[in-house]
Amino acid sequence: MNLWHQVKGWAAVVTAFIACPCHLPITLPIILSLTAGTALGAWIADNRDLLVALLTLYFLGGLALGFYWLNKEEKPAARPSRAGSRAVKPRPGAVAARRR
Repeated sequence: MNLWHQVKGWAAVVTAFIACPCHLPITLPIILSLTAGTALGAWIADNRDLLVALLTLYFLGGLALGFYWLNKEEKPAARPSRAGSRAVKPRPGAVAARRR
């Protein structure tokens, strides 16, 4: 498995669990206290319902994408096709010369 897919997968799953709607009673006050006195904190305080909806969508999408990346199988490297390549035919005299 590709290491980059594992890193992305675990990052998506962990951040999705942090954004889980069941954790919002704990994480939302923490976010509000960390952003207190800023424009972002005021926006979060005014738009809690929208934030809950967005975080729920992120939770579902993050889990789906994370599990997809973690379970993605590597495709084997494609072998070059010989259909498009032209085979080099030996010259008639070259074969006889090699046999001698």
